[in-house]
Amino acid sequence: MLNHARCLILDDMPKRLVDRDEDMIATLIAGYGRTGIPQEAVKIFRRMPELGVTRTVRSYDALFKAILRSGRVMMAKRVFNSMIRDGVAPAASTYNTLIWGFCLSLKMETAKRFFADMKERGIAPELMTYNTLLNGWVRAKKMDDAEKVFEEMSTLGPAPNSISYNIMIKGYVSVGKVDDGLRLFGEMSAKGPRPSEKTFAALMPGLCDDVGRTEEARKVLNEMAERRLTPKDKSIFLRLVSSLCNSGDLDGALEVHRKMEQFKHVVRISYRGFWRGRHPRRLRRVKRLRPTHIETVKIGSFATRPFAFCSFFLDPGVTMQHKTSWMLAGNCSDFVLEDGRFLHLSSV
Repeated sequence: MLNHARCLILDDMPKRLVDRDEDMIATLIAGYGRTGIPQEAVKIFRRMPELGVTRTVRSYDALFKAILRSGRVMMAKRVFNSMIRDGVAPAASTYNTLIWGFCLSLKMETAKRFFADMKERGIAPELMTYNTLLNGWVRAKKMDDAEKVFEEMSTLGPAPNSISYNIMIKGYVSVGKVDDGLRLFGEMSAKGPRPSEKTFAALMPGLCDDVGRTEEARKVLNEMAERRLTPKDKSIFLRLVSSLCNSGDLDGALEVHRKMEQFKHVVRISYRGFWRGRHPRRLRRVKRLRPTHIETVKIGSFATRPFAFCSFFLDPGVTMQHKTSWMLAGNCSDFVLEDGRFLHLSSV
């Protein structure tokens, strides 16, 4: 399709005496960039004077994005120098595109220099500029530099929005600084922008995977339910249930399992085959997991079939609810019911 568009613009339009404008050329350049053919984008850009089309920020921005998608950082810097020599003044959109491309290739020092050059030329960085730079530092695992950018936003630049907070929280969790992520989450809830589903998605992995933070994870999960936000990543339930089971808090795991119904997930559970010869009180406890609507899946006894266990958890056709239910059922086998609470067999 791009070659057809190229023929129309370069060959057909002159024959029909139809003038070509920069928007057409810029759109064609952007198209070649999206399809991963930056060399064609460069050829068309170089032919613009021959075609009688003046280059402005519009076409330069399209070329920058096309070549930076492929990681051609040095070429982008050469084109930028040529742009300055030709007397075309870069705009905020130009710097946004360049910083985005440098961050994409993790050339953070180059992105930092262009960010400084942007301010030296009297162009105020936009919220998008700051968020792009923040995301670059986070991807590079350099949270100290990300904190400097975030602090500048809070004092000098545009105020951080929910995207800014989400990026920082995700960065803190990725480097193991979950306490700092919780601090920012609390700041959002108290005075910042409203937390979104992506905010919880950034924070929850750091809480769910840590056995020592299961109580905090449950509190955050309850807040997500109160805000009527449904997590797109269903694995957080499995991870939290796993951590609770590993810590011996089966009652908490059951509570999380029930909480799944508040997130519009149909809870399916199978206990057939797990409880042959098991204690009847344990079976009654697991039966309480069943919702009004139940779909029984015959998956066999995984306690004695490890290969079936692996295929069950790796099978993309098995829902997250089946997995969490099985995990609870499997952990119930080591517990007995005493005075309305679960006790591990080792303590009985």
